[in-house]
Formats: sequence, structure tokens, C-alpha cells
Amino acid sequence: MNTQSEMLEQFYNMINKEHIYSVYQPIISLQDSQVMGYEALIRGPKDSPFHSPLSMFQFAEQQGELYMLEQIAREKAIQGSILEHPQQLLFINISSQVLYDPGFVPGKTLEILQKYGLRPSNVVFEITERSSIEDFSLAQKILEHYRKQGYRIAIDDAGAGYSSLQAIAELQPDFIKIDRSLIENIHKNKVKEYILETFVTFAHKMNISLIAEGIEHADELTKLTRLGVHYAQGFLLGKPNESPAKVQDTHKMLIWQHRKVQGGNMTWNIGDLKTPVKVFDKKKLISEVAEYFKKNQEAVGVVIVDEEVPAGLMMKDRLFQQLTGQYAFSLSGIEPLTALWMNRR
Repeated sequence: MNTQSEMLEQFYNMINKEHIYSVYQPIISLQDSQVMGYEALIRGPKDSPFHSPLSMFQFAEQQGELYMLEQIAREKAIQGSILEHPQQLLFINISSQVLYDPGFVPGKTLEILQKYGLRPSNVVFEITERSSIEDFSLAQKILEHYRKQGYRIAIDDAGAGYSSLQAIAELQPDFIKIDRSLIENIHKNKVKEYILETFVTFAHKMNISLIAEGIEHADELTKLTRLGVHYAQGFLLGKPNESPAKVQDTHKMLIWQHRKVQGGNMTWNIGDLKTPVKVFDKKKLISEVAEYFKKNQEAVGVVIVDEEVPAGLMMKDRLFQQLTGQYAFSLSGIEPLTALWMNRR
């Protein structure tokens, strides 16, 4: 195990020689399946305890060198940029603490961009939640300075905690990145789906774009596309790399099949409306259906089939009305479902 002094030596050797590099994870449009941009992710030397960005930035923060590390990381992200055309965006992580650092120089990034032939319009500063923003008025002032130069702002990890939601309200970003905790298995979780629907509605009203992070399964991508989320990012669509990404044809087809058309109100696909329904053969007893409805309060109806061919719908309210209403016919419950149709004549 490395001692503290050895860690310090390795850290400052990495910083002084700028032995860090950037990899880029694609962000894909859920409208046209094209690469909208890339998030720059910093890595340390592969044989170093600082290869992981988490350990690298945590150590830098402990040593009071976070600003210096992030300054180098920004330059490396811009220097290695793999943007393929002027419309693509480069997302660069910036921790909220750096905004308050005495050595923070807002014009430094512009110099680096000019050096490597990029413009502020290509850059989105992604505010990460390494610590909560303590002074929103100061953060707003600094970020407004960036906006006037042409940069855009993203809030990371939305939905992971109260602080990120407060940051959205106070800073009014151009992009909101939805945390993986809300994305994982969203196709199986109605609560997560409803939360995302709320985000989509809010983003539409505020003219903010949503980016879903951490997508690993095609079912998650399908659900997010149907919900109207604007962009997606995750291992399914592309891992962090030093080369430009290519979206797989299967994922392109999935997006085109399930996408929502921009510019209109919320629309629904058949897949959004479908729901499982219980099926009973017409020879089943009325009491069996009644018992099913009693045990499944959320059920509103069942399908009646005749030799596996749909013959009609039996709605819960209608059934109990017929069984208990003022003009109800006499049924003991042991009659088959066909008795209901017999008594309608």
C-alpha cells in the first residue's frame, strides 16, 4: 500500500508532467439517433492509483489542489477533442467548488479553445455534485459570465438528491442530466416512469434539454425514447473512448421506431397505452371473475374468450351492478359467464 508521502509524490509528478488524458463518451439524440456530443472524462496514468477519476479528484480536493487539477483536465479535454463537426458539443465537468477558488480565472478556457480551434458554442460546462453549491448568487454571477461568452450549462446527477434539484431551480441550466438511479430498469418501474414524465413536461416548459445517463439495456432506451427524453448516454450506446463513436444500426432503428416528434404536445405510442389484462373463458364461473376483481382492486375489466378467440369485455363495475343492483337478476355465482349474455336478451 502506498504511503501518504508516496501518494503525494505520484500526484505532483502526474500534475507537473500533465500525465493525464481524456476519454469521450457519446451523447446520442433520441430524435435522429445521431451523436450530439461527447462528455470528456479524465483518466490518470494506467499504472497509477490515480487512474480512476474519483480517487484522483478526491485526493486533489484533500490537498487543496482541485482548481489546478481541473484546469489541466479542461485543457486536456479540449486538446484531445474528437468533435466531428461544429454542431457537436463537448461536455466538460467542473465542480462547484472551483467557482469559488481564489485562483479561478474565467477567461482562461477561452484562450485554450482558441488555441485548439474550438469556440465557446461548442462547450457545455457540466456542474458536478462533488459538493453542494453554497452560494447560488455567486454561482449565478459566474455562470452568467460564461453564458454571455456563448457557453452552455448542464446540471449533473438530477434526481439523485435535493441539492441537484435546487441547482436546477436556481441556475436554470440548458441541460439536465438525469442520474442513473432513475434510469435503471425504468421499463419495469412505474414510479420512475412517472418521475421522468414530470421531468419531460418541466423541461418542455422551461426549454431545457434532458440527457438520460447510464443506459445499459435496450428496454431502458426504448422507454426513454417513448417518454420524449431528448438525449441518452451510457455503455449501451458507447463506452468512453479516445476515438469518435458510431451508433449501432439496431439502436438507430429502435430510436426511429419509438421516437416522439418534437414541437408538439405529449403524444402516446400504442406501447405506452398497453397494459396486461386477465383472460377468462366464457365457460368459467361468474364467481371466479367476481373473486378476481375483489383481489385485484386496480383491475377495471377482463377479456372473455370463446375457444381462445376474444368474445367480449367484462367490466368490473358492470358485473357488480348486475349482481347487486336494484334490478339485478338472480345469480348464485355458480353459473358460467355465458349466463350474463343469456340474461341480456
